Amino acid sequence: MPVKESRMKQGWLERPFLKIVYAGIGIFYTASLIYIFFFARRRWRVFPKRNFNLVPFRDKFLYLQATTLRVNPYNLEFYKDFVGNILLFVPLPFLVYYFLGIRSFRKQLLICAGTSLAIEIIQFIFNIGVADIDDLILNTTGASIGIALLSIIPENKFL
Repeated sequence: MPVKESRMKQGWLERPFLKIVYAGIGIFYTASLIYIFFFARRRWRVFPKRNFNLVPFRDKFLYLQATTLRVNPYNLEFYKDFVGNILLFVPLPFLVYYFLGIRSFRKQLLICAGTSLAIEIIQFIFNIGVADIDDLILNTTGASIGIALLSIIPENKFL
């Protein structure tokens, strides 16, 4: 077992309170993602057919162009969707690191992008919302930000 991994596991064993806190945060975050992506009220609109968008940012730019001509509260929907998709995935690399022990940028990015892709595929299969390439791009961008934040934090800071 590499030295870093054994130190990480020792840190977990020495601090059981942190293990409980991280497990609670992980469960809350996972449950929140599942609710937001699959059970939120806005997801259960009836669509006559399965919807997907494979052209990056087409619908976002059309929506932004249509709503910038008028000043109204609906303009916030674009920003909530755009920024929300990024912010939702910023914590995921932290969970991947703390629960799976994976620190590699490439492996974390693959896991986070794969998670986002799985969510979009499930949404398409069960006709929940719209499977959108924009969401995959923005979620992966959020995960990249999380990975960058994780890389600047000292390895034993939270153990």
